Amino acid sequence: MKPARALLLPLVFEALVWYGIAAAFLFGYLERSGTSFGAALAHLELLTLVVAGIVCLRFVIWRWVPGERAPRWICAFLLSWVLALLLIYYALVLISLQSWGRVITWNLISTYSAQGLDFAAALGYSPAALAAAAAALLAALIGLMALVTIWPDWTAALARGKRARAVAFVALGGLVLVVLRLHGFAMDPPARAGEPISLTFFPERALQFRGNQTGDSPLREQAENAARSAYAPSATFHRRKVILIVADALRPDRMGAYGHARKTTPLIERWGEQGAMRKFDRVWAACAESACGLMAIANGRYLHELPRRSFSLPEALRRHGYAVHMILGGDHTNFYGLREAYGEVDSYFDGASAAGHYMNDDALVVERTAALPEWNGLPVMFHFHLMSTHELGARHPESLRHLPSATYVGKVLRRGRSLAPEEHAFNFYDNGVIQLDLTVDRILQLLRRKGYLREALVVITADHGEGLGEHGTYGHAKSLHEVELRVPLLLLSFGYRPGAPAEPAAAASQIDIAPTILAELGIPRPTTWTGQPLQERRSRDVLYLQEEGQFGLLDLRDGGCVWKYWTDLRTGEEFAYELAADPQEANNLVRSVPAERHRDWRKRISVVAVAAAR
Repeated sequence: MKPARALLLPLVFEALVWYGIAAAFLFGYLERSGTSFGAALAHLELLTLVVAGIVCLRFVIWRWVPGERAPRWICAFLLSWVLALLLIYYALVLISLQSWGRVITWNLISTYSAQGLDFAAALGYSPAALAAAAAALLAALIGLMALVTIWPDWTAALARGKRARAVAFVALGGLVLVVLRLHGFAMDPPARAGEPISLTFFPERALQFRGNQTGDSPLREQAENAARSAYAPSATFHRRKVILIVADALRPDRMGAYGHARKTTPLIERWGEQGAMRKFDRVWAACAESACGLMAIANGRYLHELPRRSFSLPEALRRHGYAVHMILGGDHTNFYGLREAYGEVDSYFDGASAAGHYMNDDALVVERTAALPEWNGLPVMFHFHLMSTHELGARHPESLRHLPSATYVGKVLRRGRSLAPEEHAFNFYDNGVIQLDLTVDRILQLLRRKGYLREALVVITADHGEGLGEHGTYGHAKSLHEVELRVPLLLLSFGYRPGAPAEPAAAASQIDIAPTILAELGIPRPTTWTGQPLQERRSRDVLYLQEEGQFGLLDLRDGGCVWKYWTDLRTGEEFAYELAADPQEANNLVRSVPAERHRDWRKRISVVAVAAAR
């Protein structure tokens, strides 16, 4: 009994370590991701394969590596590194879910690892602090290895016991089976179940799993193909240049152009004086994160309406002879299929393509713009994406005008009633808006010198907003509150007077931006687009909103009285606010809404939720 107990106790202890850590992770993962328990079962199955593979390797090591110390340290190294990597991976997954609502992908891990120093600086860490953290991590790993070497290794007793040869061959066979099973996992990963490792290494499956990204309905595909085939380019249209500038996480209420007490956007306002500027006061993002916000801007539709290969704004312009160029701050190449979602363009450049720059530094966008050739006389569209207002965007000394200023990235990873707006966070954000203003000015100056502002439409907007402690959250991709959804929309006309002035007080969505651009050029929009040109006054009942498992709407049927309603399908919570009377969304009135209206909202939301899941 004693020898058996000597083997059993360390085996049970190891199992408790592996599966205890996994259980703690899965508890947080299921809570944050909203996936079913099937994701946990799929992950535990995969973890069992990994653990079985490690056990088989240890049998082999103890069987064929001579001596006592060498195999013990090799096994300790193997166990410690795998355990450390597992803990780091689990931490990264939980951080990514908390930060932007998705499981981190391998492409993002490798990209940010390659820019570790710049990334650490954006997080507010000095090189000295980073070196100290690396030293502490290494010391902890060495300590863990030393600890493992004194554990009773139950595999050693079996590998060198009476049936050592049989155990070794069984271990080799086990390794082969594990490799084959892992190959099967790679061929058909359980991404639809929401298993995290599947979503990390197979981001294309992540898009399929994420119901509110791209549609999968055959009817949508058929309608889109029919619209593409029937689309007839206009023979006569205004060959104006189009400059679309999307600022990441830009809130209108922090812009001087929208009445902010601080003069954060004086240069944009000066450009507005040079060209006719139309400012829209009530514009909502379709969701609170970059990927779906950018897709809504480019495709004139809500996310639940999108087919897999949509008829986009760049495609409509290219049908009319436009060259389309994308110059994007941030890494869009590796961010959940964004590069593929943009479709075919004439040139593409983003932070992942830049050499010598941190990917989230808008200096790379200015540098790329400076390298553009002179205008060749042909119609052209530029799409710029700027990161100055993003929590991970690089800040330059020239924009640090409000102090004290400190990043709030650490607060992004937390949420709760204890979180509240703080001066240093507002200063940090406003300094980012100032830097954005400087960057937009430099881009427009360069474009003007190269001839691109001669008869041009400049559109300045955002992909989503940003929480700065309101409602207990920082960052975005967390809720459908106004701070995360309200975006600016400025139209600047250079060299021409708009024929149909738009209505600035009209309630609008990101899905209206692409139709508005085409209307400004006199170009027909695809029939599958549901967005409306803002140059046309049309009544609409609702605007839709969504973010992960949260679906909502803005009820516009009462004129100036705009009701906002949403439900969180993961928790069953419901929220309703009358925005004119309660713009800060302080009083949830869902229990006092008339029953008939409440039923109508629920019915509309259920239709959208079902469409998003297809």
